[in-house]
Amino acid sequence: MIVCTRLHESTTWLHNSLSLHFKVNITTLNKCLGFDITYDLLSRSLALSKHDYVKNLIDKYGHLISDTSYRSTPMADNTKLSRTQCPTNDDIQYKSYMSTIPYRSVIGSLNYLTCTLRPDLSFSTNYHARFMDNPGIEHWNSLLHELAYLRDNPYAQITYQTPSNRYYETDGIYYQMEPHKLYCFVDADFASTDIDTRRSVTGYIIYFNGGPISWKSGLQRKVSSNTTEAEYRALHDACKECIWLSHILHELGYTHQGPVIVFEDNSSTIRVCDNPISASQLKHIDTVYHQTREFIADGKIMILKLNTKNQLADIMTKPLSPTIFQYLIQGILTFISG
Repeated sequence: MIVCTRLHESTTWLHNSLSLHFKVNITTLNKCLGFDITYDLLSRSLALSKHDYVKNLIDKYGHLISDTSYRSTPMADNTKLSRTQCPTNDDIQYKSYMSTIPYRSVIGSLNYLTCTLRPDLSFSTNYHARFMDNPGIEHWNSLLHELAYLRDNPYAQITYQTPSNRYYETDGIYYQMEPHKLYCFVDADFASTDIDTRRSVTGYIIYFNGGPISWKSGLQRKVSSNTTEAEYRALHDACKECIWLSHILHELGYTHQGPVIVFEDNSSTIRVCDNPISASQLKHIDTVYHQTREFIADGKIMILKLNTKNQLADIMTKPLSPTIFQYLIQGILTFISG
């Protein structure tokens, strides 16, 4: 049982109450749901990893990877997958062969890892899952590329620390992330990866005490007509998640001081948030998305302009070149030897 309380006295009360009926021991949390949890009292840090899960996953599916060359990204940056590459009813032999491929099983295993520890796999896993109902050989080969990346970069951890060792830059000035405060990087890719429906992709990563605690990579529900609209939809989703997390933190005793800082690299989107008059090109968008302006007006959210090269959420929206991917991933995960 994991116990989380605001006050140590509450933990003691719960322990004493349970001890009246059960044999209860209090111990340091070292493992939970496949997580390995490591503490460093000197640096006031906590690290989460899933070495055993990744090792078992590679042991189970590693034999399917015939290419032994090193993979530095989960997807090649020129990857373009489509439903036109799926087997049709006329391709009886092709469909029969693809039915023997463990495509769904691999996606399921990667999806669990993506949701719990590995934001670097979020976009690629979500992208490959779009074809899970009827994958083709091109989809499978691309998925094997992702598996090879995990094989070559198996052990990573998320580190939380107070004070945080994370910095952000705006207007040429670097600031240290404050303890017990939420920071969010949000981005969108306008209609470039989903070539079947041309829906855009939302991506965000939310930080607390130096490490990501929530992230998302997913297709938007509706087609956006321009980049500003796609970014505006993504910003709304990220802000809602930030508000929900701030409520959770409040329940845990961490009252959020000041607004949540949200980093956006699209100037047009920021202008729309600051000045509704400039939103004439977004008159058709659902009014629910304009809730973002209320968050800003109420002091719950503050939007800051971020240089695109430092937009960590870019990793959640599209395939990137090895140089850009490796630069951004350093701000998200720490890779360690096995």
